[in-house]
Amino acid sequence: MKAVLGMILGLCTTGAWATMCGPHPLYDSHTMGMNVYPDSVLWLEFNPDQTSPKWNPLDLQLRTEGKRSMGVRVQPAYAKGMLRLQPEKPLMPTQTYHLTSPIPLKSIKFGAAGKKARPSEQVVKTTQLYNTFSVLPATKLPKPAWVSYPKLQEVSISQTTLGEIRAIRWHLQTNLHEKDHYVYIRLAKKADFSDEKGFFTRLWMPQTMSVTYGDCRPAKDTFYFQFGETIWAKFDLIGHDGDIVPWQGAPMKFELQPLAPTR
Repeated sequence: MKAVLGMILGLCTTGAWATMCGPHPLYDSHTMGMNVYPDSVLWLEFNPDQTSPKWNPLDLQLRTEGKRSMGVRVQPAYAKGMLRLQPEKPLMPTQTYHLTSPIPLKSIKFGAAGKKARPSEQVVKTTQLYNTFSVLPATKLPKPAWVSYPKLQEVSISQTTLGEIRAIRWHLQTNLHEKDHYVYIRLAKKADFSDEKGFFTRLWMPQTMSVTYGDCRPAKDTFYFQFGETIWAKFDLIGHDGDIVPWQGAPMKFELQPLAPTR
């Protein structure tokens, strides 16, 4: 267990959540906006800067509105900086669950030595929001499969009141609703993927996914690029139950030229 924790701490980017643009959760189960079923798994991502000897993210529990708790089994990490959590029992349909700490977060001091402080009420509320979900009735879903591979929809660099935003957006289609699966994007500027960077993504808009660079994005979630560059990409599909369909064949190649989104 300690080895697994050490691995994820080493793989996450220091300072990832330290931005000027509002609170980020202390941890994220990647359930917000997604369909969760009795046999779903959770993908845990947390801030390695927010450490405390009193708190271990591997001790998180699932609690229902009735205050009953259930443990989760930590399984081998698939994506860098991610842990897969398997509930000890099937989740109950119609129940609302909270992935929460056995010790109230507001009572724990987090941070580097000499700079520890209790999280603000806003950070605690944001963490609760990101890790509260309701369970849908059991549904038999097929294994994720491609209908059409990703195509560039937008490549843009813009200035906003919150700083510069660089965005790459793809349009794609699978055999599942966008709330029933994730996509793990592997991007590289070298054809041999020696400089690969991975992104565990949700499709926030129908059949659309993106990676961005900006001051309001955690560093681990950003991808810096310039117009005229060439990148290579692989896209893995991940079902709600943790079933993974790795990218097959040669990576896709994209030339990054200004491209406005289709209206």
